[in-house]
Amino acid sequence: MIEPRIHSYGTVESTNDIAIEMLRRGEPEGTVVTALSQSNGRGRRGRNWFDRSGDCALMSMIFTPNVHISRMHELSFVVSLGVANFLALVHGLKPALKWPNDILVDERKIVGILVETVDRLGAVAGIGLNVNQIEFPDEIKDSAISLRILTGGCFEIDEQVRGLSEWILKVYEEYLARGFDFTLTRWRERMWGLGKRVEISMTGNVIIGTIDGVDLSGALIIKGEDGKTQAVHAADAVRMRQKER
Repeated sequence: MIEPRIHSYGTVESTNDIAIEMLRRGEPEGTVVTALSQSNGRGRRGRNWFDRSGDCALMSMIFTPNVHISRMHELSFVVSLGVANFLALVHGLKPALKWPNDILVDERKIVGILVETVDRLGAVAGIGLNVNQIEFPDEIKDSAISLRILTGGCFEIDEQVRGLSEWILKVYEEYLARGFDFTLTRWRERMWGLGKRVEISMTGNVIIGTIDGVDLSGALIIKGEDGKTQAVHAADAVRMRQKER
């Protein structure tokens, strides 16, 4: 069994950057970097991650699965499933896994995940869980939520990091033992928007269709009005489509 090895910091530029350097130095998988705040935390497609000291569980975890580099995308599903299990089984919430790597509760974002492949050495997964916030900046106040808002409790960040790490590693070990098919089947059970009509924004293009699942490449499968499906490998935004008048 892989035990998390947690390295704690105060304010850093990015926990992912520190974990990447640790991976390059040979630190083993299961190594976790956590910090009270980040001055240059990042999300998908270069977006910044909002945090305030002591409000978020900010962490990055090292993975070195014996798989081809082309399969490192599988770790996004492994990590998000582990976090969702933690939220459901520890906190009693009903998380929804929104492709590619956000986690929602009550249609509002509580977790963001960013997996970065490091050459052929492995990958680092950055996780940001909203824990103790009671308010958010205006630009995200309607789309973000925290454990404190949902449960009314105030939580020790270190305990949340430890719990997240352990639940992620449980799913990771199942993935190593039983394969990605097994993980993806369980991931789909918590998938956001399955069977729902959505609008997908990409650079210079918008796709409208119904979410039909995800495939083994990690792509989102969209079914059009003509019944044909297409695979979406990257997108700027996925939004529920409002009913046309």
